[in-house]
Amino acid sequence: MLTKVSEMTSEQAMTALLSFLVAAPEPQISVSAFAFGDEDDLSKVTITLQEFCDEVRNFILVNSDGGRRAQAFVAACIDVAKPGQTHTPASVNDPSRSSPGDVKTFTEKNGKKHHGPFFVEVKDKIVRRENVESYLASVKQFSDQASAGYAAFANTDEVESKAATALQLPPAEKLTVSSGVPTVLWRSPLELMSQVIAWSAIPASAAIWRCAHNYRYWLNHIDTGVNDSPAEWEKRMLKWGFLP
Repeated sequence: MLTKVSEMTSEQAMTALLSFLVAAPEPQISVSAFAFGDEDDLSKVTITLQEFCDEVRNFILVNSDGGRRAQAFVAACIDVAKPGQTHTPASVNDPSRSSPGDVKTFTEKNGKKHHGPFFVEVKDKIVRRENVESYLASVKQFSDQASAGYAAFANTDEVESKAATALQLPPAEKLTVSSGVPTVLWRSPLELMSQVIAWSAIPASAAIWRCAHNYRYWLNHIDTGVNDSPAEWEKRMLKWGFLP
């Protein structure tokens, strides 16, 4: 095999590598450790969706934990919409090495149904149009059956208004047309949570409850023990009565 590879051009070798990655067995999916169902105590959810998302935004702003807090929150949200299918690497150092994105739901075959893959890039620092377009190109190169999400939490309305037009993030539908990849774009936790609730078709109170517990799980999943992110989030859950 190595002899054959040595005779390939760079383009041929790259194509062969991508073909291998697409066909290779997918990594084991990390499933949320918190089970949901009739035990959801939604009577305790007195916080509104906007208040919850403002708490998340402040939680990320006060200490990004090297990007872990934003990455874990996106995983928690996607885990609400696609429970048991969400994965994010335990290390935030180059989580896109084997496939694009920081948070992923992989291709899943269930009878005749074929789901995924869905690759999500997460940034809590300002990004520009070329960053998003480059990411979408990598998704399409990896799999022409994939869809993509991009969380650009630092790109607030104020940030975008001060940037040159060519640098501003275009609407998701324009990115879909230009890239050929079905794309969703979120510039705030509230925007992401609103879409997740719509996808899941569950009450906002249930989404808040589940996301809060998922967030605790995923923060522990990628925790380094340096910034106490899981413990800091648990303080908020205790304040809301989400933990015993």
